[in-house]
Amino acid sequence: MDRRAILVLFLVLIGVFWIWGYVSSKGFIDKIIELIQLSNSSRNIILSIAIFWLFSVISVLLGPLTSAPLVPIAILLWGNWATFWLLFSGWITGGILAYSIGRHLGHAIVLKILSADKIKTWEEFISRRVNFLVAFLFRLAMPAETGYVFGLAHYDFIKYIGITSIIEAVTAAILVFAGKALIDQNLAAFIFWVAIVIITLAASAYFLAQRIRKAKAL
Repeated sequence: MDRRAILVLFLVLIGVFWIWGYVSSKGFIDKIIELIQLSNSSRNIILSIAIFWLFSVISVLLGPLTSAPLVPIAILLWGNWATFWLLFSGWITGGILAYSIGRHLGHAIVLKILSADKIKTWEEFISRRVNFLVAFLFRLAMPAETGYVFGLAHYDFIKYIGITSIIEAVTAAILVFAGKALIDQNLAAFIFWVAIVIITLAASAYFLAQRIRKAKAL
């Protein structure tokens, strides 16, 4: 990421904190939580949990969606551990579904979800012969919907689940920590966790590019 992008991201983070602090001070967050819960009955709690979990699944399948904005609300509703497991299990389920769609239904269906350019570009990186490290870096550096391409390429399912589980567990944990920092209005901690994500993504993209460059030179 260049300096301009980092500056824009920093300003966005400041804006997020300002908005969260404002709506919290006005009691809007409490009203949102009341609307989600509707009442204290177990039936409505289960419904709200199911909706959040399904959104986590869909956020993997449809790419542009993300669970991140809902994490602070989920933490306030159900706590850190419950939020972590809902995110993790939802993302793993979405990853398995994406892989299965790619492997068993093929290009015709995936083309309705992803662009042909994306599929062509990503398939160049993934094959049955790609080693675990390159596959891990690719999955880490790229969006979650690459699961479709792992399926299209018939990449080993157990290895794919292993890669996905590691990445999603770490990502869910960081989101929970960042969400808690946002709730506590701890700007330093929030920026720290976001910086971890940015550095990790940038490093994985760099090392992936290096491995691809070396492979082409052979």
